[in-house]
Amino acid sequence: MAASGAEIMGTCVDPFATEDPFHLAYHERNRNRGRHPGQIRLRVRWSDVATGWFDYLFVPVEELKDLAEKAGWELEEYQPGSRPYLAVLRLH
Repeated sequence: MAASGAEIMGTCVDPFATEDPFHLAYHERNRNRGRHPGQIRLRVRWSDVATGWFDYLFVPVEELKDLAEKAGWELEEYQPGSRPYLAVLRLH
């Protein structure tokens, strides 16, 4: 839950900003499985402790803006030209 005006600041990577054949093949495998091209599945491990598996989504800034708006957030600020890019979202 968050109050109106709440902000989220974070970073993301545009998965399509690559020409790496390994990454492009990964995107295609995801598409064939009905997943987003920039979606990865991972878990965090430390010593003998591990989280459960979870999905993590990398999206271009335009797609982040669309997803945020559908959830009631607005892309307030974005710093282009870097990898990863920085984004600030504000809740309406």
